[in-house]
Amino acid sequence: MLLSLLTPLASLALLSLALPAAPPTVVVEDDVAQLYQQYHAAEDSEALGKLWGEHPDEILYTIDADLEASLAAWEADPENADQEHIAMLQARARWGAAIASKVTGDAIFADYAAAFAGWNDEQKKSFREGQAAFGRSREQLVKGEAVGALNEAVACRELAEPLGDWWGTAMGLSIEGKMLAALERFEEALVPLSRARLIYNELGLVGAEYGVLLDLSVSLQSTGRWERVLVVADAIVALSGRFNHDEGRTMAEGLIAEALAALGREG
Repeated sequence: MLLSLLTPLASLALLSLALPAAPPTVVVEDDVAQLYQQYHAAEDSEALGKLWGEHPDEILYTIDADLEASLAAWEADPENADQEHIAMLQARARWGAAIASKVTGDAIFADYAAAFAGWNDEQKKSFREGQAAFGRSREQLVKGEAVGALNEAVACRELAEPLGDWWGTAMGLSIEGKMLAALERFEEALVPLSRARLIYNELGLVGAEYGVLLDLSVSLQSTGRWERVLVVADAIVALSGRFNHDEGRTMAEGLIAEALAALGREG
């Protein structure tokens, strides 16, 4: 089914890829990255905890930059990689992630960094295969090929999840749910979209979470989950201003009115 065949409301949410999950390689705010490195060198856990509290949206990007750099260093020359440099990058990432989990209360940061640092050679390759599958799913989505995008998204999720690659897992889940909804399989779409939203929320990836919320709201509406529609629509309204996304706010306000009417409540 092509995306052009969707209802206007569903099309709006499915076009939320304008607010995609950030790609694996992300440029971090220089001041945050530099302070993170300085605090690690000084072993100043308290200062880093304060930094994370002030910049929660930068936690994953900052930690992941070290993890990705360690993987890239190995990939450049697996037989002669600078193991000392790799170990430093991974140790710093695990340190930063442990503090992030303590500050935020979200265990996902520490688990993500530990998983990444612990991969063997085959698991490192599986990680890259998962990223490639996600890229193919995006290509299929842009072409309007819902089934192809769905299949590649499932492949991404199945590769990422056993690795403890929670970012990659959420990326796969988000398109998996998006495409199930595009195929009007709204009941099935609820599971991957709900999981993706919660993972993105824990990871502090607000833009990606917002995109999933738009998609999730359509499947909730289509299956008559009106109480959940209210919760999700309220979240969309709260975040829409951050992204100057008036269409999202308008859509959410309409859903709130529809949900209240279905529940026999006044606004």
